[in-house]
Amino acid sequence: MTRQLLESTLRVTTPLIFAALGGMFSERSGVINIALEGMMLIGAFGAAVTTYVTHSPWLGLGGGMAAGALLAAVYALFVIWLRANQIVAGTAINMLALGLTPFLCKILYDVTGQTPAIPLAERFQSAPLYLSWVVVGLCWLWLKYTRGGLWVSFAGEHPEALDAAGIRVNCVRWAAVLMSGALAGMGGASLSVFLSSSFSRNMTAGRGFMALAALMTYKCAVVDVPFGGAKGGVKLSAHEYSERELERITRRFTFELFKKNFIGPGLDVQAPDFATGPREMAWIADEYRTLYPSDLNAIACVTGKPVTQGGIAGRVEATGRGIQYALREFFRHSEDVRKAGLDGGLQGKRLIVQGFGNVGYHAAKFLQQEDGVRVRQAAPEHVQDEACCEHRHGGALGREGCQGTFSRPNTCRR
Repeated sequence: MTRQLLESTLRVTTPLIFAALGGMFSERSGVINIALEGMMLIGAFGAAVTTYVTHSPWLGLGGGMAAGALLAAVYALFVIWLRANQIVAGTAINMLALGLTPFLCKILYDVTGQTPAIPLAERFQSAPLYLSWVVVGLCWLWLKYTRGGLWVSFAGEHPEALDAAGIRVNCVRWAAVLMSGALAGMGGASLSVFLSSSFSRNMTAGRGFMALAALMTYKCAVVDVPFGGAKGGVKLSAHEYSERELERITRRFTFELFKKNFIGPGLDVQAPDFATGPREMAWIADEYRTLYPSDLNAIACVTGKPVTQGGIAGRVEATGRGIQYALREFFRHSEDVRKAGLDGGLQGKRLIVQGFGNVGYHAAKFLQQEDGVRVRQAAPEHVQDEACCEHRHGGALGREGCQGTFSRPNTCRR
């Protein structure tokens, strides 16, 4: 049973491995490939059609790679040559692939659902599974020990140095994006000629986005540990400085990070924490763009930006909302609840929140308002009533029994 589960897991992850490798090449060169999903989809179609015509899965694999690279060339044209927004261009490519594949099916086979079935003898049995791990090793060796791999890394991290050496940065980025498309096409081919017997409409089902998420998870890790991170900041009493002074301090902090190569979309993405928010992130992003005007992904050097400057609506409360959903899921399983020495559901439970920062505030707010949880705040010398939660953004706390201000954690006193 365990062996079968392991074999099945390795098989279904094969397309993701190819797609994530493709995204890695593109990202290393300074271009975030949001269009992996579309390239996988067109690659799956190209591989199924080529295999059906030639009766060879290897030629089908080549057809899938060619189809993915062709779509990648369209993406590169817009984001590298025309300097279009990568998110918008990538989304457009994904939508193009989603509509183009059934249209081509209709032209070739007079159906929009899928291509004709490929006989079992003409499909891959296990070759893509082994090939994916071979490609992983080859990519690692190429990036680490070859001149071309060094060029790709410098195109993303230090394009000025690459340009000073007489190497055209855009040419390197073009090559990386085309390689990204070819590898994503291999992932699509694994779906239609290895895991399935034909191409079907939208058969990737979000696998391109899964590969991109996996890539971003490991890219932002410390010492190769997923979900790793780092903390840094400036210690000061923010209320003692004017907004203009805080902006100058934040920009100087960004400059120091830049000098030490501690900031960048492919290096370390800054995020708001204690006493900071969208305003500070906007200052950092603007300063980084000034210091690094050639970086296509400069706006991605921070998260938590204002929505008007490339931020994402809902990002501020997302982590707090995640805590709420996790607790809801926990209390759905009565056996786990009993093991924790609890009973019943969330309603009426008392929740101790360490601090009313961004995460603590939103988690407490949603749990109190939507699940009937009684919220208290814990500090070294006291426990506060949940009434304070309602006034976090209200300046002076007007609720009876609460004094102080919630602009800084642990200043609300009972």
